[in-house]
Formats: sequence, C-alpha cells, structure tokens
Amino acid sequence: MSENQFLPLILLFIFGGFAVLSAVLKARARVTAFSDVVLAVLEGISGMALMAAALPTSGSLESASRIGILTAVLVAVSSTVHMAKVRARSRAREESEGKRPYAALKYGIDGSPSILADTLPEADEPTEGTGPSGVDGPQ
Repeated sequence: MSENQFLPLILLFIFGGFAVLSAVLKARARVTAFSDVVLAVLEGISGMALMAAALPTSGSLESASRIGILTAVLVAVSSTVHMAKVRARSRAREESEGKRPYAALKYGIDGSPSILADTLPEADEPTEGTGPSGVDGPQ
C-alpha cells in the first residue's frame, strides 16, 4: 500500500466511526418507527463495514471508497427520516400542551391568562391599610 492511500483510508475509517456513533445516538432517541430503526441499524452496519474496509490490511482504497459512498447515502437518508420523525413528535407534544391540567391552570381553558393571576396584587404595590413598611399599624 502506498503512502498516498494512507490518509484517505484514515478519513474513511473516521467516517465509519461517525456513522456508527450516529446510529447509536439515533437508537437512544426513543423514536421507534420501523423505518427509522431499520435505517439506523443499516447505518451502523455500514459504518462498521467501512471501518473494516478502511484498515490497511484489508481491501483497497477503491473498495473502501465505494463502501464510504454507500455509508454516506445511508447516513443522509437515515438522518433525514429521523429528523422528520422527531419534528413530528415535537409538534404533537406542543399541540397537546394546551390540554394538560397544569397548562389549563396557568393559562385558563380558553388560552388567556388565568383570572386568578389578574386579581393578585403585584409584589411592589402596597395594599390598603398598610403603613410605609407594608405592615398594618399607625402611619
């Protein structure tokens, strides 16, 4: 193996490690859609295959490059599908926030601030019948 092939093989090996790490992180995201799981598994396998093909003792730069292109396509497709699933789940969570009890207490049923919050006095304005120190007594 010539020295001019050593640097591209190192870069391909690092990219294979990135693909494996990306697949592991997608698996931890708890998105359990079948397509997302299959793509993450394929991405991880192709990353490991790329790492194996990029070792100096195995194959050639040409075969490692082909596997690298396949891995790059799988990473791009898997990341796009994963992002779409995560965004859809995030939107569904945001839409359901208005139906949760704590949100209804804070914002009211109709979405406007609670009447209770409007009737409470502000912290800096003294109430009637209090002295300058805010304590009842002679003024």
